[in-house]
Amino acid sequence: MAWFDTTQIGTLNTRLTDDINTIHEGIGDKICIFVQFFATFLTGIIIGFVYGWKLTLVILSVSPLLAASAAVWSFVSVLDELFYILCRVKK
Repeated sequence: MAWFDTTQIGTLNTRLTDDINTIHEGIGDKICIFVQFFATFLTGIIIGFVYGWKLTLVILSVSPLLAASAAVWSFVSVLDELFYILCRVKK
């Protein structure tokens, strides 16, 4: 009860609204996009097995290498952006 004595009346409502908006901005559209891309990937794999199972197996065997390459390039781009921000702050 002491918290209500030391804070203003609308602080709790404002804070809850701001937190919900922050969560929505962080994951709102990302979940939908992930589900769409995963469904597209899964549908492509199924169609690939139906029409050409040998080629699909070759593509699946190379997929971990492609995923690792994408992860490395993503990490490098984040480092590049961080380096750019740090250099801009020093000036």
